[in-house]
This record gives sequence, structure tokens and C-alpha cells, in this order.
Amino acid sequence: MALDKIEKQSAEQLAADAIREYILSGQISPGSKLTEAFLAERFGLSRATVRGALQRMSQEGLVQLVPYTGWETIRITSHDAWELYTLRASMESLAARLACASLDEKGRGSLEAAYKRLVDACAAEDNRAVSRADFGLHQTIIELSGHARLAQWYKVVEQQISLYITWSDFIPKNVYATVPKHHGPIVKAILAGDAETAARLSAEHNVAAGEKLVAHLRALETRQVAGAEPKAGSADGKLGILSS
Repeated sequence: MALDKIEKQSAEQLAADAIREYILSGQISPGSKLTEAFLAERFGLSRATVRGALQRMSQEGLVQLVPYTGWETIRITSHDAWELYTLRASMESLAARLACASLDEKGRGSLEAAYKRLVDACAAEDNRAVSRADFGLHQTIIELSGHARLAQWYKVVEQQISLYITWSDFIPKNVYATVPKHHGPIVKAILAGDAETAARLSAEHNVAAGEKLVAHLRALETRQVAGAEPKAGSADGKLGILSS
């Protein structure tokens, strides 16, 4: 009986991973309905497994169960984005500070490699590679903090931020030049063991990027109210590539 329970949990986790990737890739718009029947057929799963996966993802803030309507993806608001980036700034500032205190040779190598991947992706002007490398660098710093609970909750925040950026079609200007410039000093401070500088730069970076995203979303909301353009991430608009 215990083995059956473990297998069920594993199936739900795999289903959640597949559905999460489907949403985060930008293939579906904010506020879109997610029927258990459609997802079960698309991914070759039972409806019970899909239901369990959606319940897991509701805890991550990616989907919600609306009374009398069913499951749907979350909707974008500038206020939600503000909450996320201010929270992320605090979490990454703490992670950078802790990473300075516990960095060893293996950690140094991981951090340097993560930053190099970001620089190389920017040099190649590959949007998707930049997105992966950008979030990968942030994840590396979180992991180097040695704080398991911080890493657990950061994953939830990070997924929601990546979703908001994708749906809002937000690509900062001069992204290939600015991304390495913004991240380099943070990496340098951590490698030098300068906890105060690393924490401050991490917070400032997240606040600056977050304020730009919020301003972008507010502008979209204003135009949507005026009926000037389709909702962010709708089928009528180009889906964005992540960068932070």
C-alpha cells in the first residue's frame, strides 16, 4: 500500500513538471481554462493524476481553482509583480550574504561557470539561452547559500516571475549588454567574500529589474482598459523571452 502511494505521488510530480513547463513556456495565456480532460489527453495521463498535479501547482501560485468555473492559469497584475520582486530582492540579498560566508572551491567553480554561461549566451544573442543562464545564475547563488528552506520558497517566487515576464512580453532594452553588466559585480563581490556589497547589489539589481517590469505591466493595463491592445500573453501578441 505504501509503495502504491509513493508511485502515485511520483506520477503526480511528473505530471506537475510537464504541465508547469507547458505554462512557463508561454504556450497558454493568462486566465486560460485548464480542463482535466484536455491535459490528460495531451500528456497521456489519468484525470486523477492531472487533478493531483494541478492541486500541487496551485500551491506554487501558477494555477487557481475558480468556483463554478474550474482550473485556470493565474492572471497578471502589476501589484502581484511588485509583491514578487520585492520578495525576491530580500531572498536573493540574503542568499548572496550567506554564500559569501560558506563559499568553498567547488562553490567558486559553480558560480564562475554559471556566470560564464550567461556571458556566452549574451555574446551569442540567444534569447532563450540568456533566459536559462540568467535564472541559472540566480539559482546557483541561492544554492550556495546553503539554506534549504530559502531554496524551497525561492523556487515558487522564481517560477511566478518567469511566468509574468513571459506573458507580459517584457524584454529589457540592450539586454545582451546590460545583463552581464548587472550580474558581474554581484558575482565579483561573492567571490571576494564581500557580504555587505554582495547583499546590497543583489537587492538593488532585483529592485531595478522589478520596477521596470511593474512599469511595463501598468502601461499594458492602462492600454487594455482603453481597449488599445490585447491582453498580455494573449494569442494575438508575441510571447516574450525571460531576462532579469
